[in-house]
Amino acid sequence: MQLTTYAPYAAILRWRGEGKFRQTVDYAHKQHDKLILTGVSLEAGQAIFPDPIEVFYHPIELEQYLECIYDTKAAYHNDQFNPNDPILKLQEQLL
Repeated sequence: MQLTTYAPYAAILRWRGEGKFRQTVDYAHKQHDKLILTGVSLEAGQAIFPDPIEVFYHPIELEQYLECIYDTKAAYHNDQFNPNDPILKLQEQLL
């Protein structure tokens, strides 16, 4: 699980890390105290920023969110909606 921190939030990214850890020890709890755990924004280009509306108040909400995390960042991006996909132009012509 990967987190980004933008006080007062800690956002859980929608993809897993690659296991490449930093060589320096730098923990978020040393910089921030009592962060609010959230999901990330679904807006284009905002995938690492917290969504203050999606705060996890109950363990079940967190569990459901964690079940939807992709194995890699590439898998996450491959599954995103592309409004410029040529198939959409074809569908528009057929409709």
